[in-house]
Amino acid sequence: MPLDELLQVISRLRERAQQHQVRLGASEAQTRYSLIDPLLRALGWDTEDPTQVRVEESTGAGTADYALLDASGKAHMYLEAKRLGRPLSDGLAQGINHCLTQGTLYFVVTDGLRWEIYETHKPVPLEQKRVVAWDIGREDPAEVAKKARTLWRPNILRQTASAPVESSTVTPTTAPLLLHPLFPQLIGSRWINFK
Repeated sequence: MPLDELLQVISRLRERAQQHQVRLGASEAQTRYSLIDPLLRALGWDTEDPTQVRVEESTGAGTADYALLDASGKAHMYLEAKRLGRPLSDGLAQGINHCLTQGTLYFVVTDGLRWEIYETHKPVPLEQKRVVAWDIGREDPAEVAKKARTLWRPNILRQTASAPVESSTVTPTTAPLLLHPLFPQLIGSRWINFK
């Protein structure tokens, strides 16, 4: 996706969240439909295609709101959705347990504006497992786009097609790069557009 389009989506989501804050704060389903699904689609995930995204995915530890699948059909990461404004820490431990029971390396939790990605198998305390976070409502859209592209589907497919990476070699600095080995680079104030 071109950067300009991603920036437009981010701006629309920010405006939508401000305009409908009360409704989105009352409904996880509305938050998913109005905020989470549009960003996933902008990042290359066809939320209607069960070979890419599965909703209400059963795991050995319960049910994950979303499973984002790699090319082999295995969950590359689970995503827990919260209604807008809900603490992201609610259900964090359970979400990471979904990943641990299935051997899934990454977990995402979001309320549609605030997004956090965790490396689930890293042998550190929970608060040190977070590898990247962004806030659509508070951060500059270009900074949000830079961080959000860690979920860009084409890069995840490239990464999962390569040799597996030992979890013990992943650090907070390298984990986002491991998610996306071709992570877009900044040239001046413009991104290289990977299609």
